[in-house]
This record gives sequence, C-alpha cells and structure tokens, in this order.
Amino acid sequence: MFEIEFLADMIGQFDVKLSGPIVYSPSEVDLFYAFIKTELNEKGVEVPSKSSLLEISGFLQAQGFTVNFIRTGGSYQDAEAGIRAIVSRTIPNDILYCFMSVDAGVASVWITPKRALSEIESSLLRAKIEDYLSDIDLKLDQIILTLDENLPSKFACLTYIRIKAPIGLPQIVEAMKSRGFDVPSNEWMSKHLDNIRKGGLITRLKSGGYAVSLSGLKALGSAKDRTSPDITRVLDLARRVR
Repeated sequence: MFEIEFLADMIGQFDVKLSGPIVYSPSEVDLFYAFIKTELNEKGVEVPSKSSLLEISGFLQAQGFTVNFIRTGGSYQDAEAGIRAIVSRTIPNDILYCFMSVDAGVASVWITPKRALSEIESSLLRAKIEDYLSDIDLKLDQIILTLDENLPSKFACLTYIRIKAPIGLPQIVEAMKSRGFDVPSNEWMSKHLDNIRKGGLITRLKSGGYAVSLSGLKALGSAKDRTSPDITRVLDLARRVR
C-alpha cells in the first residue's frame, strides 16, 4: 500500500525504529498503527519517549495521516515474546504479526491474523492471554485485531478523484468496486473521504462532489509521459463533452 511505504519513510527520517510492519486499520477509517521498538538508555529510561512520538504523530496528522504509535519491547521484551508464543500455538499458521504494549501495568495486544477469527477462537485467545499476563502481574486491557482487508486506500481514491473530478460519492463507490476493492457501505466511504478531506488532500464542493486539492495534487505527483494522470484526465474530459 502506497501510504504504508510513505509512512515508513517519513518515520525513518525521525530516527525511530519500527519493530514490525505498519498496520492499516480500515475498521477505524484510515488509522495506522506503527509499532516502535523501545530500548532502555544508560539511565534506564525507555526511548523514544511518549512525548517525542506525540510530536511525530502531530506532524504526520498535518500530512493527512492518523497514526497511533505503539511502543513495544523495552522492559517487557520477554513478556511480549511469551504473548507471541501463546498466539502462535493457539492459532497456528494463521497469524502475521503480534505486538504488545504496556502502560502502568495494563497491557494491550495487537494481532494481525491472515483471516477473520471466529468468536470461539477470539474468546480462547483472550482467556489464554489473560491467564498468562496475570501470572506476571499484568492486566489485559484489550486485544485489537487488525485485518489486511481489501479496502480502497487513500491513494486509490485520490487517483480516481483526480481524473474524474468533480465526482459524487455513489460514483466513487461504484468505481472502487469495479476496480476490485471491497467497500463495506456508502457510509464507510463517506467517512473515508471525510478523513482524506480533513487531511487537506481533497475538497467537497457545494454540489456534494469531490475534487483533489492543491496539496493532494502535490502528494500524488505527476508522470511526464502518456501514463500521466493529467493526460488521462484530459482524455476523460474530452469523452464527456462528445
């Protein structure tokens, strides 16, 4: 996904180490989880600090990306390894990633399965993780499942709107479906587009249609050959006036 590669490059510029792949959470509409490797410095303090990650998060928010940084490792590396072992044994061969963060003795666990888990599997996982954490004096707050669903990305929407603008919500939904994406509902797409709009990449016209903003055009860039989206838009406009 274009956004994940872009975010990884941006975060790397702040000299922050990722402990695993950035995870896209479509169920929460364009929210990304970035798992950050924490280490203990010579004073025994975990770095990077929460305040420094909040500053980076604010910077990324200004670029149109909502990113939750999850600090992993640090003084809980062994506990996190234990969680991974439990998850792998409980749901063998069906887990992509698993991370844990701890704040004031309360743990949150992020799991990215290869498929949707049944209610029985989810309940079993929670029970086993709770038992394990209680043995090491930690309390489980939440288990967050992040599926790599085939939902239209911000980049896919921007590219289509750039060519077809001004374009309405129903047309965008149909276009994304025709391109092989899964769109849960018009409401989901409306929230997805609203999040992109809040990032300054598109505008909503009085007619209700959408168009790419100047910031969005800069983010997309442009090719200088026949594959250029600008040329595609000109050709599309020509077809419309025939």
